[in-house]
Amino acid sequence: MNYLYNIKTLLNKTKLVLLLFLVLNLVLKYFFLVSIPLDGDEPFSVFFSQVSYSELFEMIKTENNPPLHFILLNIWTKLFGISELSVRFPSYLFSCFTVIYIYLIGSKFFSKQVAISSAVFFTFSSMNMLFSHEARVYAIFGFLTAATFYYFLICLSNKNKFNSFVKLILCNSFIIFAHFFGFFVIFIQVIVLAILYYNKIAKTKKFIYSYLSVLIIYSPYLVIFIQRFFQSASKGTWISPPNDISALYFMLWKFCNAPAITVLLIVIMLFALFLFLFKQKNKQINFQTITVLVWSLFPFFFMYAISYKVPMYLDRYLVYVSIGFYLLFSISIHYLTKTLQYKYINILTWTTLFLYCISLNPLIEKDKRKSKEYALKIKEIKSMNPNTVVIISPNYAFRTLSYYYNKSYFTDYKNSVKLLNNEIIFPVNSINEVPPSLLKNNPDIVFIDNWAAIVDSNLTIEKYINQLNGNTKIYKFGDVKLTHFTKNTLILPSN
Repeated sequence: MNYLYNIKTLLNKTKLVLLLFLVLNLVLKYFFLVSIPLDGDEPFSVFFSQVSYSELFEMIKTENNPPLHFILLNIWTKLFGISELSVRFPSYLFSCFTVIYIYLIGSKFFSKQVAISSAVFFTFSSMNMLFSHEARVYAIFGFLTAATFYYFLICLSNKNKFNSFVKLILCNSFIIFAHFFGFFVIFIQVIVLAILYYNKIAKTKKFIYSYLSVLIIYSPYLVIFIQRFFQSASKGTWISPPNDISALYFMLWKFCNAPAITVLLIVIMLFALFLFLFKQKNKQINFQTITVLVWSLFPFFFMYAISYKVPMYLDRYLVYVSIGFYLLFSISIHYLTKTLQYKYINILTWTTLFLYCISLNPLIEKDKRKSKEYALKIKEIKSMNPNTVVIISPNYAFRTLSYYYNKSYFTDYKNSVKLLNNEIIFPVNSINEVPPSLLKNNPDIVFIDNWAAIVDSNLTIEKYINQLNGNTKIYKFGDVKLTHFTKNTLILPSN
């Protein structure tokens, strides 16, 4: 068994293994980082990264997202510009460095095998690969989740030194400035403390002080948070509620890359839980296992339940839960395996399964709007007839269009709409916002339907185009429909 001894010796070198996982993440997540154009909410984030600090803080007062990512991107883009690579690079880095904290939680509080397995699950997760490729907050949210639970566990252990609590305070503060669901992360910690010390309140004193410190740090933003909370509770969200209990399974599927892996891991977790409870015989569960159980299971089911009232059951909103599940999966599979040899066979098996099912370019599957393609189509149509009236709806979609249509319009953020209007391009929410004279006098009209029904429930633009007499050609760019209407016999651009 010399080979086994050599493997064990190698894997016991924590710094080396951490470096290997970090390099692996840096390499895998760099592939296809800019293969897909900015789309969805990415152009929104990048657009506001250009504004002055005074404008940024004014915008934050009414924005539905906390300010951390906007501030970070604001600083970053001022240094490195707004190219696709630049604006996605912070997400890429934060996602790569998340694996360090995942590994440290596993190795310090469970075992080297749990550390390696959970790091493998995260590294080869298509879902987390996707977030590493988006200029959004979710990779940062995942990083801060792993970091804050690491320091939380340090504080729960006997090594609860002052500097560990300082790091916990900083991480908890950053996470609620990154995303409102960061409060779920803190609430999970409170639940764990209640389970561990329900009759020993004195032991929670340092934690209570740390949460009060977080509240003081967050106090300047607290009023905005309360406003956004009640607005979401009263008006609801853009997300649809779950159809049925199958939403739980499909969420796990997203965590696990493929249905077969999902079913297998569910069976293993349930069997491990049954065996654990059978062998328990009144023994207490250690604090680290309780933490992982609450971290993974409580928000997974709780967010599902309340989504029937306030829909929020979306993979990006559960990115922090996925990390807890990777640890829980690892604990389960190694709990059922007693010999060291089979533990490493486990690691090799799951590495192979996740690697086989990973999508290194998940955005290509998600990219349904193809912003760059329809921007180039508008350029093509405009080159044939500069007087073509272009209507894009909703009105906020001008950011996506302008980034690829004419980046100088995008960077001149105060005048972006005006510059587009000068080219007879109108970002609107209804047909009434387009000058009637232009509609009447121009033979060519293009309508870019970028989910216009969100703001134009009566479909006023589509109905107007449909009632005109002439030639119509429709182009599909994923979820975006481009309708080109012409009153004359101009030759329409080919596909």
